[in-house]
Amino acid sequence: MYRLTSIALLLTLLLQYSPPLQADEADKQAFFESRIRPLLIDRCYQCHGPDEASGRLRLDLKSGWERGGERGPAIVPGNPADSLLIRAVSGSDPELSMPPKDSGPPLTSAQQEDLATWIRQGAVDPRSGQAVVNPIEVSARTHWAFQPIQAPAVAPGQHPIDFLIDQQLQTQNFTAAPSADMQTLVRRASFDLLGLPPTPRQLSTTADDFPRLLQELLSSPRYGERWGRHWLDVARYSDAKDGVLMYGDARIRPFAWTYRDYVINAFNNDRPLNQFIREQLAADRLGLPQDAPELAALGLLTLGRMFDRNKHDVIDDQIDVVGRGFLGLTLACARCHDHKFDPIPTADYYSLYGVFANASEPLERPRIGSVTAAGAAFEKEFSEKLQQVRDQELAHYQATLKLARERTVDYLVHVATTQPDVSETAIFFLSLVPDQLRPQITRRWRQTIARRAFPDDPVFGPWHDLLKDPTPRPADWMARGVDSRIISA
Repeated sequence: MYRLTSIALLLTLLLQYSPPLQADEADKQAFFESRIRPLLIDRCYQCHGPDEASGRLRLDLKSGWERGGERGPAIVPGNPADSLLIRAVSGSDPELSMPPKDSGPPLTSAQQEDLATWIRQGAVDPRSGQAVVNPIEVSARTHWAFQPIQAPAVAPGQHPIDFLIDQQLQTQNFTAAPSADMQTLVRRASFDLLGLPPTPRQLSTTADDFPRLLQELLSSPRYGERWGRHWLDVARYSDAKDGVLMYGDARIRPFAWTYRDYVINAFNNDRPLNQFIREQLAADRLGLPQDAPELAALGLLTLGRMFDRNKHDVIDDQIDVVGRGFLGLTLACARCHDHKFDPIPTADYYSLYGVFANASEPLERPRIGSVTAAGAAFEKEFSEKLQQVRDQELAHYQATLKLARERTVDYLVHVATTQPDVSETAIFFLSLVPDQLRPQITRRWRQTIARRAFPDDPVFGPWHDLLKDPTPRPADWMARGVDSRIISA
């Protein structure tokens, strides 16, 4: 009896107070429609609406601010102080100040208070619909590679690596292979660490001496050569370079070995990984002496392809090697569009592009370390060979220049009586047949005539007069003494 009376009383109270609750909800919706929605439309939709979602934040839908943008949810219902939206419009966070200066004046105090009141009341928002979620963005937030590293629980008394491998084997219904005998273990260690077979003495190693053998292998100079080569592959190391036929550059990189030795020494000296990374990205900014061997670490950025001296492609190559080498990401894919698979927008690519574009290689490379006796002998012989090459190049240049001057009239007549040929713009094409006109020289003559063949030009004025003839007749020109006029000019 008492239970029935209590239930009846509770129902009476609920019915009695339901209308005020409904009225309160209606008031909140009315407040949103009259104060908040117009404010969002007027000041926020331009950058955070259906056409543009700056920072991946949309404020035209409830689901938009619930999901939030790059910094997380924009609103914490009931808590204005912890809401990013209030921090942005109040100017309390300089990095988050909104709206931007070029979008009009800041929100007034009354407008800021309206937003705070709306959030304090629970951020009632009747707008429906789902903001379009970029699947790449979702993947970036959930993919294992972008999660903080957590130390897994390991059973006591077992080596962590063995434990983790056993755990994975069990999930695949596999069992571990039997333990290897000592000679097999020694051979594996030697091939793995040095890439070389063990010596007879090493093959006689006992189980008690195996830790000492491992330390011996790790202390060998061959260890850095074996494992440094893997990083050199990532760093696209080469003693040669491309783009050599076009500009007459030396095909070899005579000092590329300094970067190779830096990498080998880094492995042999157990250089900390963070230091290894910093030196390859900014050794010149670490306050090192001018002859510090660590400066060779910058070879990571300078040993790439030359791309016919196209600066944009060179920087793209630098971004690519840094992204793949240190981040495991193909940043270069974002050069022309947002990355299709990784969370890398084009804006991030060109932010990093600006860093590399602001750097330049010095004309004179610093001398790293001291010159040994063997090195001095090499440099002496190398300088002599290089001088022989330069002397040969100079002889060919002077012979080509002499022939080009002697055949000036032939070039001028050829330019006047023919159309440009594709071979004239072929970068690597240079006729070596003495009787043929060289296409590249022909092209330069065409450019010169187009620029200077005017009546008042002191040199090419006579040539301008001849070009007026609608039907060029080289034989008549020769008969009229064109040769002497050109030579005298």
